[in-house]
Amino acid sequence: MVKIRRRRRRPRRVALHLLIFLGALLPACDAPAADIPAAQTQRPRDTAATAADDLFTALLREHVRGGHVDYRRMKDDPRLPQVCDSLARVRPQQLVDSNAVKSYWVNVYNAFTLKLICDNYPVESINDLHFLGSLYISVPLGLSVWDSYEFEIDGSEYTLNKVEHEILRQRFADFRIHAAVVCASVSCPPLRNEAYAAARLDSQLDDNMRVWCADTNKNRYDAAAGVLYLSKIFDWYESDFGASREAMARAVLPYFPATARNAAAEARNGFPDIEFLDYDWSLNE
Repeated sequence: MVKIRRRRRRPRRVALHLLIFLGALLPACDAPAADIPAAQTQRPRDTAATAADDLFTALLREHVRGGHVDYRRMKDDPRLPQVCDSLARVRPQQLVDSNAVKSYWVNVYNAFTLKLICDNYPVESINDLHFLGSLYISVPLGLSVWDSYEFEIDGSEYTLNKVEHEILRQRFADFRIHAAVVCASVSCPPLRNEAYAAARLDSQLDDNMRVWCADTNKNRYDAAAGVLYLSKIFDWYESDFGASREAMARAVLPYFPATARNAAAEARNGFPDIEFLDYDWSLNE
């Protein structure tokens, strides 16, 4: 877009003299630049990010039910590449606040993961797309699809691992992010059927944590054994949930259903044993 510069008019001599005279009458202003009213410094909401969110929500509501994705139909939906193109045109450095940044990158991770699967569909698992089709060989070598699948955002190259680990986990000390980013697998947290939005991000993340913790296939409390069975995600990213298993239990239990939460609170002074469940990498189809 061509920027049109308006020609500046020189002030008339009388008006200039009047300004000088009035300035001499006013007391000197020692206020620092930081005292400029917020209304003058606040940047407008990023319309490109908002448009991408709206389009992404429409796509998700059409093809996601109960956290499961209809990839067979989504792969032919022209809105998926449009969502990714819209997200790629956003300038992340111009987003207004931390929730806007956080919600944007969660949406980027989920949208480009969906595109990755749809571009290669049919697949039985995202693991099929790793180097040699092996999670255990590719990850140690840095050759997983999370490292090799590249996409462009505002002219810069990104990978899913860069988004998750170098941006979301590194910049934000918020374990709820793990309930929002979805790697297209059965044992992942449920994929929300709407885009994440800055204004509602905290309530969305809390809700996803509650839904995830209420799914007994992914997280559950065994009152008879006094054991809190958690997703393997809690094991992989243990440090994100606290410095100890007790800290992890303290962070996670508030999101469990009341019956499990109350039973766990009575066990061993509120710190039950924790064990981690096997991870099912089958496609969340």
